[in-house]
Amino acid sequence: MTTLDLNPQEAAKLSQRLRARYEVLTQRSALRTADAMDGTEVHDMKDEASAAALDEVQAADRQRDETEMADIEQALARMHVQTYGACVDCGGAIGLKRLQAYPTAKRCRDCQETHEQAARRPVSH
Repeated sequence: MTTLDLNPQEAAKLSQRLRARYEVLTQRSALRTADAMDGTEVHDMKDEASAAALDEVQAADRQRDETEMADIEQALARMHVQTYGACVDCGGAIGLKRLQAYPTAKRCRDCQETHEQAARRPVSH
């Protein structure tokens, strides 16, 4: 299933969801940037440890959001070139239900499972 295989209403709904989520992530990023500019003063070692832990959590949140934004940009680009809904590995249809559940999906279920299994295997030297 490619964008051409989706009816126009399905494609529009998925595009709208992707764009709305992107906007939420953009706004959250702007809020984080504004919060970071506030500059909290650290007064003792407990405050310093708490601030360091919070910085780690915020960095992980930022990275997750940036990754999701990149996935959304890629999905929208695939829509633009009419390859949205086609698995990047096998070329087969991803399926409407999968796209509705996970609009940034770039692999069909079988290829995604294979991809995840390969990622879990230890690297041999």
